[in-house]
Amino acid sequence: MDKLRIKISGNVPPAIIESFNDMLVIVVIELAASLISFTCVSVSGMEIHDMINAVIQKPMVGIATNLPAFLCYFGFGQCLCYFVGIHPAGVINPIFEPALMVAMEENNAAWLAGEAAPHIITLPFRDVYGTLGGIASTLGLIIAIFLVSKKRKDLRSIAKVSLPTSVFNINEPMLFGLPIVFNPIMLIPFCFTTTVIYIVAYVATALGLCSCEIKK
Repeated sequence: MDKLRIKISGNVPPAIIESFNDMLVIVVIELAASLISFTCVSVSGMEIHDMINAVIQKPMVGIATNLPAFLCYFGFGQCLCYFVGIHPAGVINPIFEPALMVAMEENNAAWLAGEAAPHIITLPFRDVYGTLGGIASTLGLIIAIFLVSKKRKDLRSIAKVSLPTSVFNINEPMLFGLPIVFNPIMLIPFCFTTTVIYIVAYVATALGLCSCEIKK
């Protein structure tokens, strides 16, 4: 790397020298990007972003909008991550959320063209049906505690603390206070609640009982 650095003699301020060195790096990166783009167009006839869309984005959208796969990573997998104390926002979301956003844009484009929406599963589908009161829709669990667990003051205390944040889909007080994290008794209902909700929502949408389109 030292060989690529520009050496200027004399009373030149260090900031000026560093700016020239940064400029050299930018030129090298631009030349490399241009060479890669030229090679892609020459070989495949597609620009590099079109190739990325065809090779990576399109298959990812297909996987992300497939119900069994969706249930694996957002229905069961996401809850399992929470159960073992790993936040899925840094594990699952960066992989699949972009594909779900693309599916949402394709639905919007189809609606603008007067066509039927091609995807049932999109990012709003996940957020609307699977995070009511937080991951695994724990707002329902809070309501159940208020209705049934009248003799368990500890559970009711946690539910009271968690209710205000759960209204805004933040259920960490419930996850760590009940607790659900590392609680094997809660593992099955926690991991499969969202899965059941997504299946019901998908079937209802497929039957036309719910809409995945914007109505005029």
